Amino acid sequence: MRRMALVAYLFFLAGCAGTNPPELDFLKRDADAELCRRGTGASAIAACETVLARGEPVRWVGGTGTYLTPLVFEARSASAFALAGHLDAAGRYADAVTACRKAEALLQRFEEMRPKEWPAGSKGATESAAISASVSRRIATAKFMAATSLIRLQRWDDSVGDLREATRGLPTNALVWGTLGVATNQTGAFDESAVAFERALAVDPKYFAEPRARQREVWDASKAQRRFDVKTLVLPMPK
Repeated sequence: MRRMALVAYLFFLAGCAGTNPPELDFLKRDADAELCRRGTGASAIAACETVLARGEPVRWVGGTGTYLTPLVFEARSASAFALAGHLDAAGRYADAVTACRKAEALLQRFEEMRPKEWPAGSKGATESAAISASVSRRIATAKFMAATSLIRLQRWDDSVGDLREATRGLPTNALVWGTLGVATNQTGAFDESAVAFERALAVDPKYFAEPRARQREVWDASKAQRRFDVKTLVLPMPK
């Protein structure tokens, strides 16, 4: 009975044109969101910007609304991530950083609004904890993506803060540790740089294989308390 009531309510929401956000209109394709995430170039950027310019979703009254409204923010965060990737690929690095910050903010809204009150030890509590962990990883990914765009702008000091936070959220990602190693070498934090590369190798013993072979030279420079000239160093894109 409850499931039938929920389905009926979903169809009711789907028919509320003009107030229902496209993310919750289950009877129509969200063409802009699809183009944003699957497209390329200027058209994809424009579609992403259209999605992110949408108004604040209505907070539907009742239990169903409590569950559905946060999903709008989660869905839009995916568009923000896509926008950041498109902008970085287009060489619009400062705008890519802004899109990463938008992704972070949307994920934080999702986490703040979603239901989390479950009895200790229940299945709901376990699933809720898993969702929180996933959100933390995605926020860390947004910080890592922002840092790589900042690095392309040669804003090393700004990138380091994001990379440090990214390592806390993605402690088993060797690329995050290695990128922190490069960035801290450039800011003169040589000891931190050397440790970061050690962590990268601990996670992935083959970390210095191509295309990251030259990062070993950065590590050697940090151990010698020397700044490496990174003008010819190519950093991999985050995945």
